[in-house]
Amino acid sequence: SQPTIGYARDNFGRGLYGQATIVLGDMLGDHKLGFSTTLNGRLEETSLIAQYANFANRLAWVAGIQQQPYYGYGAAGTIPSTNEGEAIYIEQYRRYIYRTAFGGVVYPTSRFRRWELNAEVVNADESILEYYQPFDLATGYPTDVVRSRTQSINNDTYVMPSLSLVFDNSLASWVGPFLGRRSRIEAAQAMGNWQFFQGTFDYRRYDKAAGPVTLATRLYYFGRRGRDAERFVFYGGNTELIRGHTYGSYTRDECLNVGSDPTSACAVNNLIGSQVAIGNVELRIPLLLGALSALPIPLPGLQAAVWYDIGLVWDNNSVIKWSRSPTDPYIDLKEFGLGNSHEVRTPAQAWGVGLRANVLGFMVMRLDYARPLNRPHTDHLWTLSLGPMF
Repeated sequence: SQPTIGYARDNFGRGLYGQATIVLGDMLGDHKLGFSTTLNGRLEETSLIAQYANFANRLAWVAGIQQQPYYGYGAAGTIPSTNEGEAIYIEQYRRYIYRTAFGGVVYPTSRFRRWELNAEVVNADESILEYYQPFDLATGYPTDVVRSRTQSINNDTYVMPSLSLVFDNSLASWVGPFLGRRSRIEAAQAMGNWQFFQGTFDYRRYDKAAGPVTLATRLYYFGRRGRDAERFVFYGGNTELIRGHTYGSYTRDECLNVGSDPTSACAVNNLIGSQVAIGNVELRIPLLLGALSALPIPLPGLQAAVWYDIGLVWDNNSVIKWSRSPTDPYIDLKEFGLGNSHEVRTPAQAWGVGLRANVLGFMVMRLDYARPLNRPHTDHLWTLSLGPMF
């Protein structure tokens, strides 16, 4: 891609940005060499990758190096302030900068099924980014500017081999798959400074409902277990997993007992953990077909969708319930020495309708209207996102 570089400055800060990608290969596509880098802010948070892939034989292989920053939500809550009638709202984010050397082989056993064996050596540089917002307890209005600090936590190295079985016989239209099934079962074990087992189960079906209408379903699990499983927790309420629960849609209004119990934290913590299990059902109704792109004025592929999501996010110490009582804590009180109760996790649910459109022939735009079923402070929300459908 065409390289870009720039410098931006405004009332919120300043920083560098830019990107460049180069891919080289032979005429038969048997050998490929790729380089890519992206900068958005600090130099130390640059994303970059260099890899070589060999597809000349049935047993294909790849090797390369990579640096990638990741940002994970840590927790949110309030602490008392030294000023009377005031409290401090805190948000924590974990930043991991992964530096990786990797290699892997791919062996197909049929047209639709293949085995993947991979190994990587990873150096993980961990930091915590903290943001503090003082606010008035009576009105909820901020009383000072947001302040931040960065704490360096750990710098660890580990090795992680993995084995995967992949199946894919799906057929896709201009917008997304409409027939067949896809699955991925993967097991990985980290050894070294970090020790954890990582498992993935992803099963998707695309069945004909009536005429061109497709019923798409997905069962998905991803999780880590072991001594260091919770080093990097993730947020399950994004548009790729559990819709209707995006982080930005949660506000301080959904924090409980701010004045009397500042450790009770926010309802958003219900969607943070080291394991996630979800189920998605979506009825996809074609409105415009990609064949219409042959018209003098090309029209994009367009689909309507009616969907339902349910999902649960938890960690090793969570107590799982179907519904939450007013006294169930959102954080692990025992871990913080504040009581004998672990955090309680309940399933998040939502249903909604949406539109999916093929934009410029290479990406899918998704517009969704979501109705969360277990958020009394949020009746509905709209989301606009880019990316493939499940």
